[in-house]
Amino acid sequence: MHRVFWVLAAILTALLTHTVFVLVIPKLSLERTMARLSATAGMNTFFIVPREERAALLPSFPANSVVGACAFDVEAGPVAVDANMPDGFWVLTVYSAKGDVLYALDSNQAGTSSFTVTLSKAPGLIEQLRLKPTEEEISATGWSVQTPVTEGLAVFGQPITDADKSRSVAAQMMKSKCRRS
Repeated sequence: MHRVFWVLAAILTALLTHTVFVLVIPKLSLERTMARLSATAGMNTFFIVPREERAALLPSFPANSVVGACAFDVEAGPVAVDANMPDGFWVLTVYSAKGDVLYALDSNQAGTSSFTVTLSKAPGLIEQLRLKPTEEEISATGWSVQTPVTEGLAVFGQPITDADKSRSVAAQMMKSKCRRS
């Protein structure tokens, strides 16, 4: 009986350790990568993610994929992300600074390769009840993402298997901008 107790305790400890590792470590890794990229490139600036950092952001993409990002801060006001994506399949994912997905879009959903997404701080409950947007304000915003957090990372990715095509895709993606609006 004593031996069964210790075997069950070992199995329970192994399961608990595995669960914590699977649930916590990937998010911590993403948070660190996002903080490092934000510090390197600066806020509200679009940049191409270095090859060695790509797998941390989009691990399922091929090695030759092109990944661009914009570290944003909406504390002082909205930030517009002007995307200029190459033809083909691409994804846009907006993460909070903690690594939570705030918004996701791909080329099939967008139907266009050039668009603007406006990121802004979500209004509080009182502001939501008090303010009523006009029809003009609603139609002028295009795509907009209201975030409960002030900082995050917008990640653009285009899976590429051909290394020669990566340069032209990166050049096209570099036409994208991240700016205060």
